[in-house]
Amino acid sequence: METLVSALNGSCQQERHLDSERPTCQTARMALHHASSGQVVDFGALDVEAAQTCALLKARDIEIMWLVVPAGKQVPTHAVSTSMTLQCMRGRVEVQLAGGVKLLEADQVMYLAGGVPHGLHGLEESRLLMTIVLPASRTD
Repeated sequence: METLVSALNGSCQQERHLDSERPTCQTARMALHHASSGQVVDFGALDVEAAQTCALLKARDIEIMWLVVPAGKQVPTHAVSTSMTLQCMRGRVEVQLAGGVKLLEADQVMYLAGGVPHGLHGLEESRLLMTIVLPASRTD
């Protein structure tokens, strides 16, 4: 995940604090405050205030990331070992797959099986919610 965050955020080291009721979004170089069980995350406020990709929640079995994909940004092809979804909250991105390119727009979601290589290309300033199922063998 750190590679994806680095690809989207670049080398910026600026912190983004939303408020005590919301997760703290920061760059990959700093510790993150993740949402806790039962906590409500306001995506409207997050969209306005979080200008960087960040982890919203990381539990033993799931990770949820807020992806900020600027227009024109290319995220190199990579793969996640477990199942995941990409939900476009705002904007439009191309998801580059071995079988071709799929357009993902606001209010759409895409499932990717574990190990599927994919890249992203921002067609517009976009916000995505990425949910990753983590391996059952995790102990953290």
